[in-house]
Amino acid sequence: MSSIDLFAGYHDHQAQALAGLSLTKSLIETSFDAYDAAGMAAARAVLSDTLQSYQQLKHECIFNPAIVSGDPARADRARTMKIACIAAGEEYRHFIQTWTGVFGHDRWAEYRLSTLNLIKRLRDHIDTERRALDDLATMYPKAA
Repeated sequence: MSSIDLFAGYHDHQAQALAGLSLTKSLIETSFDAYDAAGMAAARAVLSDTLQSYQQLKHECIFNPAIVSGDPARADRARTMKIACIAAGEEYRHFIQTWTGVFGHDRWAEYRLSTLNLIKRLRDHIDTERRALDDLATMYPKAA
């Protein structure tokens, strides 16, 4: 299996995830009085679906095949990346569980800061992962 087969579509999914994070950031960078709770709920639902789809693509089409490829270096790299991906997904799910239904003016500053921090960590993770995925792709033979 070539790297083209394994990595097809990952850039599009990644771009969608980053766009969702940018939208979420634009919605949270406001005052409590101007905050669009319905817009944020809708954006969060789309972002959740996008992140889940992106994670599924990476696991099924990139990490799992690399882990069973027979190449120890490739398998180790993919396994490490898969663990980091799962951890990022769990962090996002924990954030959603923590903040769903717990909101008000008295928690606005905490919620806003927590959201901005999560966005930064997820962007950093995606950026690190992109470089690692590009590096992993070089571990496959070039198509003739």
